[in-house]
Amino acid sequence: MLHHVQIACPPGGEESMRAFYHGVLGWAEIPKPPLLAARGGCWFAVPGVDGPAAELHIGPEDPFRPARRAHPAFVVDVDAVAAGLVAAGYAVRWADAAEIPGRRRFHTDDPAGNRLEFLGAGDGAGARRVPFDIADYERRVRESPCFICAIVAGTHDSELEQIIDEDDENIAFLCRYPTLTGHTLVAPKQHHEHVVRDLELEKFWRLTEMVHRVARAVETVVPTERMYLASLGSQQGNSHLHWHIAPLPPGVPYREQQFHALMAENGVLAWTLADAVDLAGRLRRALNS
Repeated sequence: MLHHVQIACPPGGEESMRAFYHGVLGWAEIPKPPLLAARGGCWFAVPGVDGPAAELHIGPEDPFRPARRAHPAFVVDVDAVAAGLVAAGYAVRWADAAEIPGRRRFHTDDPAGNRLEFLGAGDGAGARRVPFDIADYERRVRESPCFICAIVAGTHDSELEQIIDEDDENIAFLCRYPTLTGHTLVAPKQHHEHVVRDLELEKFWRLTEMVHRVARAVETVVPTERMYLASLGSQQGNSHLHWHIAPLPPGVPYREQQFHALMAENGVLAWTLADAVDLAGRLRRALNS
């Protein structure tokens, strides 16, 4: 059974509401029955995991007063929805994580001034994380050929590391096992193993220039409270020099930030090829613009 959520708009305000709920949020409009359509207003299907989760019914009221305290709340992919709203020029107000422990959420206002709340389905940085087999990962990185060289050569065994930027010297691609949405790696194409001593100053500048450019693009696509940059790896595994670009989303409790957010021991995102292809496309568009 679908739930019905009702809010109001000023008389004649339907087009601005359509531009927001359909144009920005991407919710499909539901045709109103003819007798009800004559009264004005518009209906939208609120998306869920396995199909529409609810119907949003918007009707004109005169006099109109926007809903500011009592308000509808929708469970969504909060990072994706927040990014779309920000890109469209809407203010996103992240809620204090201590208010509802375990739920990342934000508020915004629709064109009529109605207060809306959007919540994530899970908790903090671990909202979409799944357990990660550290022992198996360690065995593979220590025994397998260099995965970055394989990506450069086009012979790598995974498409999850979608390439988002490259030039003659350097390459940027998505992390195969991301701990944060937008987790990206930047590396020189040539196999270097030391972040400073293997690179002449000019090459180091060009590498970090790509890090800066890609990190700025990530911040335009993924809501970011803090951008983490780190050069990791060692001579025992993942020896090819690379930088991690990892955006910490707003609203993550402090105890789940910093090293906790980056460590695969705390789980990795439930990441799919479709997720990677979609994110890579958005990052490429941000880089090109």
